[in-house]
Amino acid sequence: MRMRGVWLLAGWLLSGVVLAEGVVVEAPWIREPPPGSRAAGGFMVLRNQTADEQALIGATSPAFGVIELHRTIVQPGQRMMRMIAQPRIMVRPYGITQLQPGDYHLMLMQPKQSLQAGDSVPITLLFEDGSEQQITFPVQADQASAPNGGGMHHQHHHH
Repeated sequence: MRMRGVWLLAGWLLSGVVLAEGVVVEAPWIREPPPGSRAAGGFMVLRNQTADEQALIGATSPAFGVIELHRTIVQPGQRMMRMIAQPRIMVRPYGITQLQPGDYHLMLMQPKQSLQAGDSVPITLLFEDGSEQQITFPVQADQASAPNGGGMHHQHHHH
């Protein structure tokens, strides 16, 4: 009988456990920040299940004083990476938008306590249509040790 429970759990995890929202949040995680760090990065995959464009416009968490939406931009002709605050992160109809290192991400600032791999942090995501989702983000050491979410994270590191 044990396998049946495993399959139920797997199906529940794969479904994204979403009720009425148009956006499914998959593979959320926070990169474990260095000790004493005042900020951390939050990552996930946003999957739009509707025919309308959706937008993530903000986030709140009891674990952080401030959360901003950011995108890491590499300036043409420069080696420097800059993080640019974004008013919204769009998800096109029936499309996905990945928040991942080196691209869009949640900038989690003013942590209320130090974060370590294995911790979990509740974050409420705010969408432009007025909906909210509370998602539990596990803290992980780095992407290398994160589950790859069904092969969706093909990282291309250009140094």
